[in-house]
Amino acid sequence: MRTENRQKEILKTALRIIHERGYKDLTVRNIADRIEISEPAIYRHFDNKEEIIRNLAKMVFEENYLVLDREEYENSYELLREILHRQFERLEENPYITAVLFQSEIFREYPEVERLFIEHRREKKDYLEKIVKKGQEKGHFSNDVDAETFALLFMGGVRMSALEWRNEEFSYSLTEEAGRIADELFKILKWTD
Repeated sequence: MRTENRQKEILKTALRIIHERGYKDLTVRNIADRIEISEPAIYRHFDNKEEIIRNLAKMVFEENYLVLDREEYENSYELLREILHRQFERLEENPYITAVLFQSEIFREYPEVERLFIEHRREKKDYLEKIVKKGQEKGHFSNDVDAETFALLFMGGVRMSALEWRNEEFSYSLTEEAGRIADELFKILKWTD
């Protein structure tokens, strides 16, 4: 198997182990057993478990990274609604990323990986804040709304919705919930358009 394909297989296997059995069971031995290769074969692709985890975090963030062109949408409200919908679509495409994406606490023993989580959250929060501020400038949203607070509530709504969905073993459509969640969340913005 080509190196790039084997690395992806190792990372997807690591993700599946975390999802099914928890982070405590993520070991190089368990990954190797699941793929049916030797531990030394794993070490040909990654130096250690921390490198696997670092690359796993990067993979999850890349799959979950979503920036839409603000100019394509008539108003900021529709842009935020689309971001929420697409976020849920991506989670449905690969539900196992919920085992990592919203679980930064499990990687505290790896400061570099924890830093990646913090950077990812900060970028997402800044992006959402800019959308709210632009919406306020255009008169779509009330100026009484604090953009930073709304961004945190939006991100928390996505996180909690995804974790609840995961706890229910992905038994319903998360994207079908997007509209209802958006309606309730966006009441905060006091949309005026």
